[in-house]
Amino acid sequence: MAVLASFTHRMRRRAAHVLVGLGLGIGLVVVGSFGMGCAQAPPPAAPKPCDVQIVTLRIYAADNINPNENQNPRSVVIRLYQLKDEMRLQNASYDEVLLTDKDVLGEDIVTQDEVVVFPNDLVEIKFERAKEASVLGGVALFHGPKGMSWKTFYAFPLMPGEAQCAGREADGGAPNADPRVSFFVESTKLDNGSEFDESMFPNATSVRKINLPKKSAGDSPKPANSAP
Repeated sequence: MAVLASFTHRMRRRAAHVLVGLGLGIGLVVVGSFGMGCAQAPPPAAPKPCDVQIVTLRIYAADNINPNENQNPRSVVIRLYQLKDEMRLQNASYDEVLLTDKDVLGEDIVTQDEVVVFPNDLVEIKFERAKEASVLGGVALFHGPKGMSWKTFYAFPLMPGEAQCAGREADGGAPNADPRVSFFVESTKLDNGSEFDESMFPNATSVRKINLPKKSAGDSPKPANSAP
């Protein structure tokens, strides 16, 4: 009887240990499941912004720019407008742009800068294209402007990633992170043409390089690098 009682006692203790182990295991599973159910899913990744577009503009000035009454060349101020749309500048007169450009062009102006160029000058200008702008407008402030030859335009290509982030999939043209464009100044004419390069101007000064600061439409333009 003593042996039977001892055996029964050992079996009860073993059963108790098993039940305690099962209870702990079930408790851990329940707690783990509860924790998993309450954990919040990570927020979706923010969409990547359109990439930055750095534009390189080269302005080539002939030896006869902005002539005076004796046909002697003079320096000329080139205004550079980043515009939402070009139609107001297309339709504006020279005096309107010269004297009241902010009133005439209004909310189309995103940024405005001024660069002084000299006879036989080569100027390389780098600037960040404003995302709101679709076109670069160039205006030469000649002393004796003729017709509409004092202004020219360059349509910005898509920024890298713009087709994906701004619903521009159907727009023409390939995205470009660093587009290059050239303006040519001759006499009283400002022209836009990619066919111009420095080899066409053997008497020109060495290239002047200008980096325009990032600006908004409310900033007042100041001529950049006014001396050759």
